Amino acid sequence: MGPQLPSKQDLEGTDIRSYFKNYRNGTISRIIIPSYSWNVPKKSYTPRPSSIMTFRDRLRSLTFPQNNISTIDQKLMKEVDDLYTVVQAHRDQYKDHSSKLHPLEFFKTDKYKYQCASSLIPSYLKSWGSISGGSILAGIAAGIQPENIVLRDILKDEILQSTYSSDVTLDNKWIATLAGDLAEVALMQGPIVETLQVGVNGDWNSTAMPRWYFLSASEKLQFTTAEIRGDLDGLILANEIKSWYSKIPNLRLSQVVDMYYSAPGLFNSTIRACNRRSLFRYVAPNSTLSAQAYRASLVLSENLARATLQAPIIEKFSVNAANELSTYIPSSMNQDLSCQETDRLFDHTTVSVDLTIILDTNWPFIYLQPILAYILEHIDINQYNSNFTILNGYDGNIMINNTNTILNFYSFNSSHYTNITRGLNLSKSIKILKTLEYNKLNRERNEGIGGKASNVVLIMPYNAQLLQSDKEYCLEQLRYMRQEIPDTTVLILTYGSKDTWVNIVENSTSDLFAIGLGDNRDALAPLDKLISRIKRIPKRLINTRCGANYVPLGSSNSFVDYVQPHGINFYRLHPNYFFSHDTTAKVKILGSGWAPLRVCTSRKLLHVNATEANLAASCMLINNNEHSVSVSCGDATFIHECQPLYLSVTANSSDTSYQCTDQSKCRFPHMIKYTISYENLVCTSSVNNIAINPIVLMIVIIYCFVSNNRSY
Repeated sequence: MGPQLPSKQDLEGTDIRSYFKNYRNGTISRIIIPSYSWNVPKKSYTPRPSSIMTFRDRLRSLTFPQNNISTIDQKLMKEVDDLYTVVQAHRDQYKDHSSKLHPLEFFKTDKYKYQCASSLIPSYLKSWGSISGGSILAGIAAGIQPENIVLRDILKDEILQSTYSSDVTLDNKWIATLAGDLAEVALMQGPIVETLQVGVNGDWNSTAMPRWYFLSASEKLQFTTAEIRGDLDGLILANEIKSWYSKIPNLRLSQVVDMYYSAPGLFNSTIRACNRRSLFRYVAPNSTLSAQAYRASLVLSENLARATLQAPIIEKFSVNAANELSTYIPSSMNQDLSCQETDRLFDHTTVSVDLTIILDTNWPFIYLQPILAYILEHIDINQYNSNFTILNGYDGNIMINNTNTILNFYSFNSSHYTNITRGLNLSKSIKILKTLEYNKLNRERNEGIGGKASNVVLIMPYNAQLLQSDKEYCLEQLRYMRQEIPDTTVLILTYGSKDTWVNIVENSTSDLFAIGLGDNRDALAPLDKLISRIKRIPKRLINTRCGANYVPLGSSNSFVDYVQPHGINFYRLHPNYFFSHDTTAKVKILGSGWAPLRVCTSRKLLHVNATEANLAASCMLINNNEHSVSVSCGDATFIHECQPLYLSVTANSSDTSYQCTDQSKCRFPHMIKYTISYENLVCTSSVNNIAINPIVLMIVIIYCFVSNNRSY
């Protein structure tokens, strides 16, 4: 059964709120939510009734199934391990720079001047209001293995006699979420205040680096607004999760949370965070809410109430608490992002970028960290979408090697930054960057990669100045890169004036950005334009024969990609791969038959906001058939006169399939698979970027022949 639950004597001298939380959590985990084993048959507990048993002895007598971790699927175990790693990394971040002070110590009001109550609540789910994440996990766990606990099996006989004579039950989904916290309100506030209160708001200490969540009051904190959101979300998911697991047995926790806290929602637009207020009246009607809150209060009352309470009084307090919640959610939580606003702001583009950051290491770390955090948090860094690399702009050394987890950024702290060389030597950095990009092209050829994320380089000067000689060298090298590595887009984000860097980028209007210092919303606002620019850069279609030297080798491999419902993938095929007058290249898109897809092609940039290009695009619906697109450069003489081919693949949101089961490739189980393949691609570099047009060649030969005759 594990360690004993704490008693009031054990916790004498401590805050009663801490005692209550510990006891309630212990009760939930040991009684209401039996341990769950994958692939292990469910066993029910067996009570050993005795009229003279104490409450604690009765709890100890319950027998629960034990988890045999050797039977748990290793992929599920890895997800649990990854979740622990995330929590541990953020926990380490909470220490101050001296590593001596942890926020839990910082917020002891008897030691420090900060008298406002505080709560450490996960920060990554804030678009629809800050939440307390523990109840979400508890609700999902309860929903996977629902239990209705018969009260007579866990309550003392004298309580039973004064309350229920029948087999009344307490639902584990309810005590793990709303009923548990309402019981806390009833038992903690009921005996000492006339009017019960739920919902205390708060805010984070920082926009970009939210570490501490400060509550706006110092009393009646039993059920904060963040906890209300978390409990309600947990109950909504608890009611849905079992049916989804029956349809999709390998559904993962990360997928459930990822989809629920998104604009498309959990497989449909109803079950999503922006809709929680509307769902409240369906999942928690007041009669059920009051009844479950009362039953939870009875279970938790003996050791937790601030006074000896009779059952009718507990019922009165529980009903009052439930009524307060039923009033608070519709009336006081209307500042959370609505579904209408969510849909308006939703960007259907699937972000997929390989980002290399060249960093001027003169940036003060206190200003640099929130800027980088804001950028990386908004470009979907994960194994399915984006990755990043950070280079020291002075010597070109790798500060953070290519990674698809943002944890590597958060583990890079001020101590690491203090020990690196300072400055920005852009000439040296670009030289090293070229080597890295060449190696990438060769690696993609060796691995047979036919498509990849967009390739973006972000240069971040602080107070650096370029000598004229260095500037000319950089311009020459960047010009060469655009010819030899054409899918690389160079952007600059500088502090202060842009003037020094206007000529370095290809388009100073769209590719050059300035940022101030600070971590508030106003200071970071310019980053939204930068992030929007990164999102508009299409994924790369690659001729795997070429590599960095553009010498054909092997074959042009196809590649498989996936798009989620409501999503759009954008691609670009550069003329380096089809610039020829001898052959006509073809790009083929083959549907998997999982759901309809809309394929569009254009010679102008396609994007969700590119109205003109979208209207001019050629589109076709596919399902299990193939769509072929021919592409050439026509009469263009030079490669820069030839426009790329732009391609988009859009999923039909009305059809849903759950066939995407490869966990290494499928972010969500209802993603739709398709294959892109090629014919007659070529390898053309800046060395041979003049197409040998037969007509032009004939004119040149005749001209040379006539000129030679005249010379005689």
